[in-house]
Amino acid sequence: MFRRMIVLLAAAGASLPLSVAAQTVKVGLINSYTGFVAQPADQGQKGFDLYIKEHAKDLPPGVKIELLRRDDTSNPEVGKRLAQELITRDHVQLLTGIVLSPVATAVAPLTAEAKVPLLLDIASAGVTIPRLSPYVARISFTLWQEAYPIGKWAAEQGWKTGYTAVSDFIPGHDSEAAFTKAFTDGGGKIVGAVRFPPTNPDFAPFVQRIKDAKPDVVFIFVPAGTQATGMMKAMQDLETAGQRGLSCGVEARIRRQIHS
Repeated sequence: MFRRMIVLLAAAGASLPLSVAAQTVKVGLINSYTGFVAQPADQGQKGFDLYIKEHAKDLPPGVKIELLRRDDTSNPEVGKRLAQELITRDHVQLLTGIVLSPVATAVAPLTAEAKVPLLLDIASAGVTIPRLSPYVARISFTLWQEAYPIGKWAAEQGWKTGYTAVSDFIPGHDSEAAFTKAFTDGGGKIVGAVRFPPTNPDFAPFVQRIKDAKPDVVFIFVPAGTQATGMMKAMQDLETAGQRGLSCGVEARIRRQIHS
């Protein structure tokens, strides 16, 4: 993930005339240090820090990277404001980070105006986000690439009825759509779907609805971290372990299967 950014910066530094090659490259790193995805954001930050520590030596002589860290508080409007400040006030040469796809959607149009590249290395929903600006590149994966194979595999097991339960924002919508298409294309039928608030949800009522529907398989998407734990606990508390469940906690690249 981050290696590609290092390679990009190294190539840019190497192409500079020798007289100006010695420089500090400013990278605006927008991350959700607080808010409902703070846990996966912390994991991502540790990955950034470790890679820079281990591979700073791969940069051209005299070229250094300065990370300007900003907290979007898991809020798209805050992320957009921070991106504007990083571009206009701090004069960053590159934007990266961004855990939440709604934040990426808010930031992407700014890169076209300022002609500043944005590398999406965490946010994995919103397949159209790179189309918002020619300066946006996704270097990780999309939720369709994860959820579609899960739906296809579920249908291949001979399970006929499915239920989707996802967080009500872009990642949940993408995951739901991908699983549903693959599962129904394979002959399955979606007998119910629920979407829960992306922040502070009470999972118990939703899990009860799933239990009452008695599907063969359940596809679940929640942000990794405390929400994923909360969903698993709600399933255990209501004794739904007798139903097969597929969980796609995508922010942390987690797949989990629960069998009876």
